Amino acid sequence: MKLILLIISVSYIVSCENHTPSKRNDISDNANIFKFQIPNRNGAVDSILYNKMKFRTNQLGFVPLYKGFDSIQIRIWSSVAGIGDRVVVLENAKTEWRVEISEIQYSPNHSLKKTDKPEYWEWYLPSREITNKISGNQVNELISKLFALNIMHLPDENEISGYEVTDASHDDVIFVEIATKNLYRAYRYTNPEIGFSKHLEVRSIVEILKLIDEEFKLKRLWDYDAISSVGN
Repeated sequence: MKLILLIISVSYIVSCENHTPSKRNDISDNANIFKFQIPNRNGAVDSILYNKMKFRTNQLGFVPLYKGFDSIQIRIWSSVAGIGDRVVVLENAKTEWRVEISEIQYSPNHSLKKTDKPEYWEWYLPSREITNKISGNQVNELISKLFALNIMHLPDENEISGYEVTDASHDDVIFVEIATKNLYRAYRYTNPEIGFSKHLEVRSIVEILKLIDEEFKLKRLWDYDAISSVGN
């Protein structure tokens, strides 16, 4: 058993150092094993998404979560047409929850040349402006509601039967990262406002985003009333 655990640990370290995970592991309650779970695409790990998010994480000055977090951190990335990009960080530290919300802007990366053969996301450098920082009872109550909506355990879109996955380069995308001491997992939803009426999991992520928008008086990602009325 010790040999098996050692092999798993070494495989995880090598995977992180190479910046391209080799497999998707299932979540386990075994505290001795670090579990690493990221979205798949066409039956294989979506390394393009993984590397793009790592690039943006580093550029924006966020602490990378893929090696875990001492307590709990949830990071919700949203990119919605007409609204822009936003990152909501929910973090538990020393038994207290706090929220930090940032708006993301992009500027051309003039240091790159086509001969450098950069990835498409490297052509624009992200920067962020922190618009909200909140802690205390207000956040604790919000977290309870988000947990009730299953934010920690929602599946990725590829795990939902019948979910219509499209080219995310031109669509609304929600990407959620979750890290604890022994776990990193991520999931995403493309155009969740479209799948709202068909899938319970999609309803949960839309309700989660609605709660955050309303709680902190943010610009609404969508017309939630209109979304809810579809299919009724």
